[in-house]
Amino acid sequence: TKIFYTGENQRPENYDCHYAISFDHNYESWHYRLPLFVIYMWAWKHLHGMKYNMDYILGKIDIQEKTSFASFVVSNPNCKERNTFFELLNKYSIVDSGGKLFNNIKANINGEQGKIDFLSTRKFNVCFEPYTYPGYVTEKIMHAFYAGTIPIYWGNELIASDFNRDSFINVHDFSTFEDAIDYIIKVDSDSNLYDKILAVPKFINNIPPSYLILDNFLNWFDAVVYNKILQR
Repeated sequence: TKIFYTGENQRPENYDCHYAISFDHNYESWHYRLPLFVIYMWAWKHLHGMKYNMDYILGKIDIQEKTSFASFVVSNPNCKERNTFFELLNKYSIVDSGGKLFNNIKANINGEQGKIDFLSTRKFNVCFEPYTYPGYVTEKIMHAFYAGTIPIYWGNELIASDFNRDSFINVHDFSTFEDAIDYIIKVDSDSNLYDKILAVPKFINNIPPSYLILDNFLNWFDAVVYNKILQR
């Protein structure tokens, strides 16, 4: 029995497998949708004992005071959309870049906890995926939520099926990057609007989606192991 899994943007249909775990919105019994950010959440809770946990997403943790406009932590220079957006937003106000790309704080942010600590004192976080594909969402938006900042997201056009659309700024909702930045400027200039967005539950009705519940995945996996799910 072959089970396909990837943390990358690959399709199980292109591989020889009986079952698959991937980003895709495929709800056939042989497939389990498991975005990468979910695995990060499980690992932090069950393996690494990180101080950041679901409480940071469910709004049970006090938000840190914001001392700067926005953050950006990227090493990969190959996404032209991400690069362009950074340059455009940086013209409005300095975007603190703590990664290798466009670094302007004279330091590199190391480790996930260091990254989230860095994000937590900025009002916004530019969290673009390296490319756009339906369903493909990594840990980037989760880092922003854990940090108690407003994510400025681009990548998965279906991201609103994972998180409450009112809890972040989805660049896909705008015709152009300039239109998205105009809205970001509006939010930045209106403290009531900013606080309203920040307080919105990250999940619809503050209920995590079913695929995020570890026991649901374990039950699916047990069914695969014991051949209780029909193979393709």
